[in-house]
Amino acid sequence: MIPIERCIYCNNLFDPSQGQGDHIIPARLGEFSDDKRFRRVCTDCNQKIGRSEQQMLQCGPESFFRELVVPATSRSRGQKVQKVGALGVPPRETRVDTAAGIFKARSMGEPTTIEIFDQLVIHDEKDEPHFIELNTKMKSAVLRNKVKLLNINKIKDARVHCENKSYPTYETLIKEAWPNSKIENLPNWSVGRYQVSCEEIFRVTDHYYRAIAKIAFHYYLVHSQKFRGNEQHFAPIRDFIINGGNPYTFFLKQKIRKNLSIIWGPSRWFHELSAIEGDDRVIASVCLFRGPRNPWGIEHRLVLGNPPHSLIVMLQTAWKNYFVYDRHVPKTGKVGIVVTG
Repeated sequence: MIPIERCIYCNNLFDPSQGQGDHIIPARLGEFSDDKRFRRVCTDCNQKIGRSEQQMLQCGPESFFRELVVPATSRSRGQKVQKVGALGVPPRETRVDTAAGIFKARSMGEPTTIEIFDQLVIHDEKDEPHFIELNTKMKSAVLRNKVKLLNINKIKDARVHCENKSYPTYETLIKEAWPNSKIENLPNWSVGRYQVSCEEIFRVTDHYYRAIAKIAFHYYLVHSQKFRGNEQHFAPIRDFIINGGNPYTFFLKQKIRKNLSIIWGPSRWFHELSAIEGDDRVIASVCLFRGPRNPWGIEHRLVLGNPPHSLIVMLQTAWKNYFVYDRHVPKTGKVGIVVTG
């Protein structure tokens, strides 16, 4: 007899034995021993949800810590994370504030060690910076076209950052592109390593929040004995996860924690998921990448649904689990364990 399940999102029948189900914590963050899979979603809907997860992992704050922690997943085997955008949104951007101005930078091995590459920084009339990466083989026509694509009404000034050996080439390039430009030399930096102030810029759409909502919803459903997930009071969150919308319909304003207790000490990284099932609403919390360099984590709280009132008063039921990174490159492909809170 073929096992049949009905997808909570599209209501279509499917065979759950043909797939592994949904990873509550996205697989690209690593697979954890004793993790539970959510198996009430068909392959088509799971793939739609995966597109939102792609934006979260490549464009959101999680992309920074994903690169820092470098989970050795069964798929990546510890390979470094590539910085690419998703769903029309660029990857995160690192900017460095120096005495000579603000420049764009890229990581060298891990996101806290960076380098400033050769670039032209153009400031518009609002003093907003626009960055164009340079190379010594670039032609003046190509550079002019890149500047044109920025659609800047008025250029306030432009600055070039490069190594001394490349400066004559870029000076010639600038003069060819803009013959009437005035070039003024700025003070040189000595070669070496410096501690500098950096700013990480993240750009996301509702896909980011849809991915967070999926984690919260599926985590709750694998633990709840009361609801299956296809009930009418969960229709808004299901629609948001699949089709998008206004995230503030579901996401709550974050409260400031006054007391912090990390039960594994400062050396472990982990994700913390929790949910509370009350008589009139279900609330879940998703806190990703808590650890030695980020004790607060990236936390979201949201209302998953408002069950109809019952004549029977139900006690609150709560769950909490920690997805703890406890290994580096395990042969099993698992990066850690799931601990019940």
